[in-house]
Amino acid sequence: MNKTEANKHFPLWKVELGEHVYGRDSGAPWSDPENDIRKSGSIKYYSKADVDSEWKLEYSEGMGNFDYALHKTAITLAELQMRYGMEPKESTSMFEFNDKMFIFEYWCADQKCVCGTAIDEFYNDYEEDNTVKADIIKSTVFFYDKDCLVMKNGKFYLNGKRVGTKEEIKEKHGIEYYQAEMMYPEDIRKKFCELFPEATSYYSWSATGYLNRLDKQ
Repeated sequence: MNKTEANKHFPLWKVELGEHVYGRDSGAPWSDPENDIRKSGSIKYYSKADVDSEWKLEYSEGMGNFDYALHKTAITLAELQMRYGMEPKESTSMFEFNDKMFIFEYWCADQKCVCGTAIDEFYNDYEEDNTVKADIIKSTVFFYDKDCLVMKNGKFYLNGKRVGTKEEIKEKHGIEYYQAEMMYPEDIRKKFCELFPEATSYYSWSATGYLNRLDKQ
């Protein structure tokens, strides 16, 4: 087999629908006559990256009935395919969710959920704290690598911390926020290399690029 040609058709996908019965009291077996037996189901989505790889569980969710599952599966599969590969990496340090920045703490692979703690003020009514668990299939989430200086809503973030605001940058260094977002002219980029020597890259809605990494080449 010509693997190079075959791999052009990957990734492949498959969906597994299953039903099972369970008890309201999760500590009792389904055969317990006193148990309140109920019926449930699950949908599991698998991907195969290339010819030589194994099937990998990408996502798992519950379902009410098969008719509902058949409709839901098509939508979810399309979303999974669209976001394939858009997951946190070992180098991920922060993520953005609902216009807020969070410290990246944990990735629930089969749920496609990311967990973290807010860097700025944020309140989770359900958990009654400042943490979040965001589903990247149902929500828009952006991930940022370690040592990336992120500019968001007039604030500067680096490695899970807020390291400045547009007011502070203007007052201390005479740099306008739009100049920081563009890292232009060149003396602006050099100034940020001095201010944040650990930052190797930057990201804003206006531009993205390298910082100190260029100076080391």
